[in-house]
Amino acid sequence: MQRDNPQWLDQMRTLHVGNGESDYWRELLRQISHLWYSWEDYHLDQLRDIASPTLIYLGDRDELNELDQAVEMYHTMPNPELAIIPHANHFIAFDQLPQPLVLEFLERHSR
Repeated sequence: MQRDNPQWLDQMRTLHVGNGESDYWRELLRQISHLWYSWEDYHLDQLRDIASPTLIYLGDRDELNELDQAVEMYHTMPNPELAIIPHANHFIAFDQLPQPLVLEFLERHSR
């Protein structure tokens, strides 16, 4: 990873410092890498059972998730909201997570 994408690793080091631990980003990557390598193949009938409010959030130019698939999930789930960030790929949309749209969603559904 360091050879292929050093800027991304620099960003991880900068953004993810837990409790003043400069190597926390390594632990974070270790934990989330399980999600990357153990892909769950959810079916639409399983999504119908998700009763919790769910925000489906992606960029309109996301290279990892298909827009049509997000719309299909939106139409399948019982309590979804769909946010499509214009002119954003997967990583730009991720960088914008703290934006008001997401915070407002969390505030509305944390009561």
